[in-house]
Parts: sequence; structure tokens; C-alpha cells
Amino acid sequence: LIKEITEGQDFYKLRSLTRSYITTLLNYGYSPRYIKEKSTEFFFYSSSRISGNNAIFDYIEIFSGEETSYAVIYRAPNYLHEFIDSGKNLGIDMAITIPEYADQIKKFDFELHGDKTYLFFKNIKAKDQYSSKMVTDGIVELLQTLVGLFHHKQSPDPIVECLVINIESKKCVKVKKSINPMHKCHDSKTGVASKKLTEFMAEFSMRRDSFRKFNRSAELHALALSSESLENQMINLWIALESLIPSKSDDNEISQIEHIVSSVLPFLNLIYIRKIVTRFSKDLWKWDSKLIKTIIRNVEADGYLKKIVHLMSLDEYQDLRDKLELSFKDFYLLKDRYSYIRFILSDPKNIIKSLDDHERRVAWQIRRIYRARNLIVHDGNTPSYTDVLIENTHDYLDSIVNSLMFLASSKNRLNSIDQGFKMVQLNYTSYYKSMNKKDLKFSKENIDRLLFKYALNA
Repeated sequence: LIKEITEGQDFYKLRSLTRSYITTLLNYGYSPRYIKEKSTEFFFYSSSRISGNNAIFDYIEIFSGEETSYAVIYRAPNYLHEFIDSGKNLGIDMAITIPEYADQIKKFDFELHGDKTYLFFKNIKAKDQYSSKMVTDGIVELLQTLVGLFHHKQSPDPIVECLVINIESKKCVKVKKSINPMHKCHDSKTGVASKKLTEFMAEFSMRRDSFRKFNRSAELHALALSSESLENQMINLWIALESLIPSKSDDNEISQIEHIVSSVLPFLNLIYIRKIVTRFSKDLWKWDSKLIKTIIRNVEADGYLKKIVHLMSLDEYQDLRDKLELSFKDFYLLKDRYSYIRFILSDPKNIIKSLDDHERRVAWQIRRIYRARNLIVHDGNTPSYTDVLIENTHDYLDSIVNSLMFLASSKNRLNSIDQGFKMVQLNYTSYYKSMNKKDLKFSKENIDRLLFKYALNA
């Protein structure tokens, strides 16, 4: 990454290397929130101006990999005080006062009110303050789970907010409840959702056995959505995903995880290009709808998305692209995304390369999800990056479910989930082959057919 930034500056490679670097930081124990805060601070709000590409050395130094010692303090229901000995076995001290951190408690208005007690972790080693909270959240949840085994009448109250104190510097932050990873997804507005549900229920065409299978997956999805436990979310989502996958044939000698990967990939790759272009086009509109409206007025295509695709792909709109590029000025993030989308849509070969790269990344991620699920179920260990894996699993499951719902409630009615998987596989194979022809170039005559013909919900 350093070499490419200081010497090569190939933006496609930079994007790929940066993605890999961030993934490595997550795997190493840094929290997404900390990475985002430090990156935003360094690149946008730092008192030291970035004078050149060699500043990347200073940025990477932020994530040295060294662990820091933190004290973590929660406010909890007082009934847990009855289980003080059990808490000590888990590394939790319970107290009404914590004199050594009285100043921090007062500063952040964290005094006890009502029937409360403190849960106090004296020394938690972690890469950052948010990672330390993830560690202690798991221990607090474990205590409540164990209490529930012997104390059924008292339902556990949520314990989510805490103070995290750097033991060496005494710097303190109040860390509130994290956004549930199940909620970090695209969601339909109420009216749109109602319309989709009505159409789905009216036209659903699958046989009863497939409907039961589909319904079971939806129930597991709902259980994951209602749970605050990362472990429950991960396990329920994985079962919901795996339960939809058609069974392997008897003569198929590949492993179960390879079978899952090969079954899921066509769904995700079939919508990948359309998905990233749709997100980019929406962000362009949010950025400057007046300018975008003026530019696409001169693009001959049906609908906003196709106008953006034609604008980014076809040589005849170079003047309009020049105008758009100049308008970005110092909005580097949007300019970078524009350059990436422009690169992909400029040539069918680049789309093939993008699909191949995406297929490899998704295959890796599904294996990570599978390993994390096994660690949770068989070893009782929860990886520090589980929340990221939950977001991905949720996205994969939603993509498959949405495609199956479309197929089962469209005029091309399917009788079973297995047929849906087979149809998507055939669609993706045709899509890939049509884009991978020798000397193929985008033109006004073929671009809509190549990019949108095989989309399930075009």
C-alpha cells in the first residue's frame, strides 16, 4: 500500500490494497468506529496539513498494533449485586463507589441514580476504547445469561452505556450503545414495503414445501433482527442463509462450504455492478441535483439510472463528463468514486475484472463467516470483527431473499427455491459470457442489453 501510494498511484490497485488493509486492521482487533474516527481526524481535521503522499507513513503509525490498558465502568441494576462472587469469577467488580475514577464519573454525569450499582473492569487490554467495550459487553452479557439460568423471574435489563478510561493517560470517553449491525442495511420506506408485501403475498407461486422453507428462513432473520446478541445474530443469520441453499447432489464431492459459496455467488455478482452504480447515482443526486439534472438532460436514455450509465460509459458524452469532473473540485471522496465507476463502465473487460475480484472477496468473506460461526458454536469464542461479518451475512441473505421473492411473484413463476437458484445461476452465466466476448465495446445500441437484460428486477 505504501509503495503504491508513494510510487505507483494506480487507483484501482490503491482501492484494492486499502480495502485489504482495513480488513487486516479489523482482523487485528481494531474497531470500525475507531478506524473511522482516526481516519476522519487525520485526513480532514488534523492540525498538521498533509503536504504529500509520504504522510501515509504517519497515518499507518496510528495503528501500531500495540494494546492499551482500559478501565471500563457500567451502571447496572442493583439485583446483580447479589451475584458479586460470580461476577468476580468473570473479572467484574461490583461497587457503589469507585474512588479512583470519581473525577471521570462526575465529569461525564455517570453517578448512580435509583436502584443501581457499578460493574467495574479494572484492566482490559484492547487495541482501542471501543474494542475494550466490545470485550466487556460480552462478559456483561454472559453474566446476565448465567444469572438467568438460576433467576428466571428477573428479566435482564439492557446494560449498554459505559465509561472507558485509558489507565495510563486517564483520558475518559462515554461510549453509548453501538448501532445494531442488523440495522446497518438498506431498508424500504413503509409505503414501498407495504406495496411489495401485498404483491408478494398475492402472487407467490412456490410450492408449499418451498414456502415453509422460505418462511423458516424469514423467521430466523426476524430472530436475528430482534436480538441484541452478536452471537445470536450470527448463528440465526447463518442458519437462515444455509437453510435456503439447495442440497448437494450425491455425485457432488465438494465440501459443504464450497457448495454454499458457489450457490450464493451468482446472486451477489448478478446485482453487483447495478448495485454500486445505483448507490453512486443516488449520491450524485444528493450532492448536486440541479447540476446532475442539467447534465443528464443531454443524455439519450430511458430513466435516471440508464442515463448515468450511458454518461459514464459512452465516448460521445466526454464533454459532459469533463463538466462533471470539474464540478467535483476538492470533493475527493466523490471524485474517487466517480473515477472507479468510470473505469468499470468504460470497458466490458473492466466489468469482468470487477466481477472476478468481487467473487474472490465474497468467497473469502463467506469462509470467514463460516469460521466465525464455528468458533462461536464449538469454542465459545466471538471474533472481534463479528459485527462486520453480521452486516455482510445480512446483506447476502437479503440479496438472495429479494431475488427469490421477485422470481416467485413475477410472471416467470417458479415452483421451488431450488428452481430459483438454478435460474439465477443460468442468468449469471449468460450475463458473464455476454460481457466476456472478444473485442466487445460498449455502444448506444448494446449497453442496455449487456448491463440490464439479465437483471432480475430491472
